[in-house]
Amino acid sequence: MASPDDTPRESCPGRIIDVIGRAFGIGVVVGGAYHFLKGFNSNPTGTRLVGGWQTALMNAPRLGGQCAVWGGLLSAFECSIVYLRQKEDPLNFIAAGAATGGLLRMRQGIVPAARSALFGGVVLALMKGPEIMFSNDVTRPPREAPIFVEDLSGGAHGEDGDSGDL
Repeated sequence: MASPDDTPRESCPGRIIDVIGRAFGIGVVVGGAYHFLKGFNSNPTGTRLVGGWQTALMNAPRLGGQCAVWGGLLSAFECSIVYLRQKEDPLNFIAAGAATGGLLRMRQGIVPAARSALFGGVVLALMKGPEIMFSNDVTRPPREAPIFVEDLSGGAHGEDGDSGDL
C-alpha cells in the first residue's frame, strides 16, 4: 500500500486553493469549539448554552478567515520557493513559514516582522526536522561491506585453485 508521501502533489494553483479551504474549515471548527466554551463559561447559569452558541457564531468565522489567510500565504510562498529552487524538499516549507510569519507582522514594523519570521521558521523547522533527519537516513545509500580477497595460491586448494571436490 502506498503511503501519502508517495502520491504526487497537486499543482500549485490548485494546492493553494485546497490549503485555503482546509485551513478555513479547521479554523472554523477549532475556533467554534474554543469560543463556544469561552462564551459558555462567561454567561450566567440560565443562558450558558445560548451565550456559548452566540459567541461561537460571532467569532469562529473570523478565526477561520485568519487561518485561511495564513494557510494561503504559506502555500503561495512554498510554491514560489519550489519554483525558484527547482527542488521540492522540507526546507521550502520552513522558508515559506518564515516568510509568512514575517509578512503577516509587517504592519507592526521591521523588528516584530523579523521576530515573527524567525519564530515561524523555527516552529516549522521543529515540525519538519524529524522528516529531514529520517529522509537523509533513508535516501543515503547503504555502506557496502568490505571485500576480503583471500590468498588462493596455497592452503587447502591445489596450485590451480581447484579443491578437487565435485
